Amino acid sequence: MRDISCIAFHRCNKLGDNIVALKAFYAARVLYPRTTLIVYTNALGANLYSCVPFIDEIINLDDNKPLPKYTIDILIITHRTAANIEFAKRTGAKKVIMQAHLSNLFLPNFLKDFNFSVKSRLESANILRYVRMIDKTHFDSTLPSIDFTQAKLQSTAANQAFVQQFLDSHALTHQTLIGINIFGSGESAWNFSLEVWLELIHTLARAYPKLTFVLTSRAQSPLCSLIFTEPNIIVFANNDDILNLVALTSRLAMLVSVDTGNIHIADNLGIPRIGLYPHSMLRRWSAISFNNQSFTREVLSNKGGG
Repeated sequence: MRDISCIAFHRCNKLGDNIVALKAFYAARVLYPRTTLIVYTNALGANLYSCVPFIDEIINLDDNKPLPKYTIDILIITHRTAANIEFAKRTGAKKVIMQAHLSNLFLPNFLKDFNFSVKSRLESANILRYVRMIDKTHFDSTLPSIDFTQAKLQSTAANQAFVQQFLDSHALTHQTLIGINIFGSGESAWNFSLEVWLELIHTLARAYPKLTFVLTSRAQSPLCSLIFTEPNIIVFANNDDILNLVALTSRLAMLVSVDTGNIHIADNLGIPRIGLYPHSMLRRWSAISFNNQSFTREVLSNKGGG
């Protein structure tokens, strides 16, 4: 199955979910270099992937436009839902690779993965399994030589100028920057409260006066209304362009973050990071998929939500 003219992926998720899929996208590109690579995604993914050079076509499904006509040899569906199976049918793909589901068991053009241990592997590895199903021998012989550091996120000159203006406005261009992200998109029971985070941030700023702590947030977050007495605490309030966050993260010496998209950006860019995770999420969502020398360590048990 090496003479494939078009491979497509369907990945419409939150920021971190979309980032970890890049490893599979890049593997498909290396394995099948003459293949057109298409990604069906949401508005967030379209923004995130817009500067990724090895993706040939990005289709934003949030636009609700008719699907462009493509002759797709392989479509990889990364989430097992009946709605995604119906989407796959609409694309007319010759072969669809996804996890087995009651709605696809008897569809002959679906190559089904019957391994349901997704929670015991990194999500990036789960998606790579589907790429392997295209041609297992070719995948296994090529995978050790793939340099996944080439699958890095990129930003535009406008994004870099946006970040540079922020740094210049605070005279931070030559400072050592430590990013801190305290907001996650999941359950709040495993996160610190805002009061605890602020106490920790103040303590760090006083203990390390030569480091500058950049708190990442959105313009409407409570951090933007706070006044910090320590001169080495700065708030970066982003707009709706996620590539501004990519550009900023590339300038960090380290990121401290809860389990959310920010830490996966840092992982992708090779930025050292300290993550706060619920224990149940470590195996699947630890931000270690792009850095073989990373490690995880259980440092907090927060079953009571305190």
